[in-house]
Amino acid sequence: MCETSSSESANTSGMTEEFLDSSANTVDTSENEEERDKITNFPQVIESYTDQEFRRHFRLNRSTARMLIDRYNTSSFYTYKEHGGLPKVGASKEIYILLWYMANTNTFREIANLFNMSKTSAWSILRRVVEWLLSIGHEYIQWPSASKVQDNMRKFKATKNIPNVVGCIDCSHIKIKTPVSNNKAYFNRKHFYSLQLQAVVDADKMFINVFAGEPGSLHDSRILRRSSLYERATGDMESTFPFNSFLLGDSAYGNSQWLISPFLDNGCLTPAQRQFNFIHSSTRIVVENAYGLLKTRFRRLLHST
Repeated sequence: MCETSSSESANTSGMTEEFLDSSANTVDTSENEEERDKITNFPQVIESYTDQEFRRHFRLNRSTARMLIDRYNTSSFYTYKEHGGLPKVGASKEIYILLWYMANTNTFREIANLFNMSKTSAWSILRRVVEWLLSIGHEYIQWPSASKVQDNMRKFKATKNIPNVVGCIDCSHIKIKTPVSNNKAYFNRKHFYSLQLQAVVDADKMFINVFAGEPGSLHDSRILRRSSLYERATGDMESTFPFNSFLLGDSAYGNSQWLISPFLDNGCLTPAQRQFNFIHSSTRIVVENAYGLLKTRFRRLLHST
């Protein structure tokens, strides 16, 4: 399982079937149709976007894309060479393929046509860039240092006056197609097939720990027990949660020294308990907001294929 991110596939929206499946009066093979549909200068079109257009299409700033391109260009994952006599694929084009794929919901055929390559090449590039991102994920998704733990505690306390909160934890379903084998394990309580993404976010909605890839049918508490976060917390709680800090989680989680869930509402809660649950929920909402922002920005996660 991946402790920093998940490499599940995603889709991109923006182009219609009418644009790509242009009708023709003459009989043609699907290969020839795809060749006709290919766009030869799309990377140049991207470079011509204004900063506002770039963000509208890719759902992130151009400076972020440029940083990724510069880092990828010097990585061991990127090989700048010809394959089978075809033109070389630049680092910027490979990053744009991934970002377009994640930000929209196009099919692989549409993406391959946009970037003037075969579906196989587009898929190979996507897998390679995702593997590279996973290799550097730990640089960005990090458990907070002692000073940052204190900073988070101050920010959370300023929100709803709950002291010692370092983060909020929750799981989210990433929808997938029906698996070929063991599909019952992936069929979740919401009646669709999914993979689970567990995340802890801080007061600024930044992801500080993730665990991805468990089948959708698993309960949130079981996923936590299978994660390295649980192993770390139970094995060395004092350094993981210094200053008596803890996480907030919903009622799917049991209470412990480092994770506080709300009172179970059995209809007999006292006014004080109901007030605590309200404050708890109002503080914990940051993790739900973070998931919403993640899936709005990277729309492929709304329906992974």
